[in-house]
Amino acid sequence: MHEAGIGIGIGLFALSPVPLYFGVPAAIAGHSTGRGEHSGDMIHLIETLGAWHSSEREAVLKGELERLAAARLPLQQALARGSHVTAEPFRVMVLATEEEDDGLRARVGVFFTGIISGCQCADDPTPLEGFPEYAEIEVTIQRETGVAKMRLLD
Repeated sequence: MHEAGIGIGIGLFALSPVPLYFGVPAAIAGHSTGRGEHSGDMIHLIETLGAWHSSEREAVLKGELERLAAARLPLQQALARGSHVTAEPFRVMVLATEEEDDGLRARVGVFFTGIISGCQCADDPTPLEGFPEYAEIEVTIQRETGVAKMRLLD
């Protein structure tokens, strides 16, 4: 079964079996295609784990999270105005951190961009402008392994 891609589809690419993001395969653009490419991947925040007891822990956490592809965070579920997360870089702001018995917990705010995607035809009135979006995410890091889990907060 072929899935329609998002983004610009012209000629041969319009019926591409590979989901597209602005003419680039979504997986290359760092976006999940809904096929679970990232479902088996674990996120390891080893640098954050190592810096937890230093004054740099928030900066290290911010840097590690910002180096991840947007598809690794629950941003698609957080969209309020758009229908798709763009490939534009997102920014992280660390709101709170705490240590627990089995690991570390942080609450972060993520500023990202969403778009409303249409068919991108010449007469499509849907603008291709990005909308600012925001999400708060709880990040828990296992002390033994550095494996991180992310949960979208309300």
